[in-house]
Amino acid sequence: MITAFLNIGKPELFLLIPALLWFLLFAMAFVKCLTNRQFTPTEKALWILVVCVAPFFGALAYLIAYGKPKKKQANQLTHTSIN
Repeated sequence: MITAFLNIGKPELFLLIPALLWFLLFAMAFVKCLTNRQFTPTEKALWILVVCVAPFFGALAYLIAYGKPKKKQANQLTHTSIN
């Protein structure tokens, strides 16, 4: 059904799905890095450079290291948004 809509075959679909997943991983790491308030501008620039130079491994490394907020940070965000 999707292959008919996009006018592509199954081999192309097997290439398209990983490419979309890679792009989402890259975009998520890029946005999270830019919006991370605990980084200095230099640290942000270095992480953006790592994510851009080695897109898959850099994005994966960033998300593993800094992907989820710590419980203390999550509690602070919750309490500040309520006030």
